Amino acid sequence: MSDSIGRFVGDGHVLNGDAVVAAVHYEVRVRRNFIEDSHGLVPSGLLGVECILSELPDSVRGCDRLTLVMDDGRKLNFYALGDGTVKATGGIYS
Repeated sequence: MSDSIGRFVGDGHVLNGDAVVAAVHYEVRVRRNFIEDSHGLVPSGLLGVECILSELPDSVRGCDRLTLVMDDGRKLNFYALGDGTVKATGGIYS
């Protein structure tokens, strides 16, 4: 089980190393995960991050780790999977 603790939507860009490879519209959702113990559901201490990007070029799929730079300057590292989805590799950072 999880609950939403943050949602970020805007326009940003994607870096491969220092090179800008795409301008994108993004939606990043952060969720708090829970586990069940003898007292019921308790926060697990782990956060889940889901990232949706528009207009990510096919040429970056399968690349090494990429970085989304959000409109406020915060960043999120991810992998672009072959099916067009992305997998975040950690949390949001400055």
